[in-house]
Amino acid sequence: MPQPIISIIIPFFNRRRFLRSAVVSALQARGPHREVIVVDDGSTDDGMGVLEGLPVVPIRHSRRLGMSEARDSGRERARGEFVTFLDSDDQLSHDGLVHRLDLFRAVPQRNVVGGLVQVLGGDPLYVPPLLDKKTYLTSGGLPIALWSFIFRRDFLESLGKFDATLKVIPDSEFILRVLERESIPFSKQVCVNYRVHGGQASIDPQTRQMSSRALAESILLNWSLPDLQPLDCGDSDLSRPGY
Repeated sequence: MPQPIISIIIPFFNRRRFLRSAVVSALQARGPHREVIVVDDGSTDDGMGVLEGLPVVPIRHSRRLGMSEARDSGRERARGEFVTFLDSDDQLSHDGLVHRLDLFRAVPQRNVVGGLVQVLGGDPLYVPPLLDKKTYLTSGGLPIALWSFIFRRDFLESLGKFDATLKVIPDSEFILRVLERESIPFSKQVCVNYRVHGGQASIDPQTRQMSSRALAESILLNWSLPDLQPLDCGDSDLSRPGY
């Protein structure tokens, strides 16, 4: 089996309804040889069943561990020079890989690059062409998450594991780890199609509040902050009852 250039990691929990379209988008996107790693985090709806016949690398958890652990399981298996993540209810755009890999060629000194997201049926959402820590923390909520990025695998590994204590907003803390190291250039092209649906809204308020507090404590303990207005993460919705 040839060595993949890029590993695409798709974790999921009880997301049978959308999973196949996400995986097919990753398999059919234009670009180099890739592996698609699908991590079933203890689902009860037989999500893997809808992927029968598709050339994926399956990983199954015997019980639900959480999105952070599911992502870590996927990247421990990854073999590509580059790694990206995709949520199981979203879709990789047809040129979402090549736009970002082309950006790596333009800025070879970078370890991470990003791409724009477009809500399915809507317009592309704006992100500045170069994202730094201050912009991220003072933006009031840029439309980015882990699926925005492609990482060099060795750099991704150097960042450590995802923070499993952040149940609702794990992406924000991890993105800040990246921005402590370097700013992130963004392609001007749409790379991910984001799906809006009813299952995203039913987040337990207590879990959201606890995760927001944990993120704030992590920021205060681990990072030197620019001159900021108070940060309110209470409305962040980067994790879902299913994922």
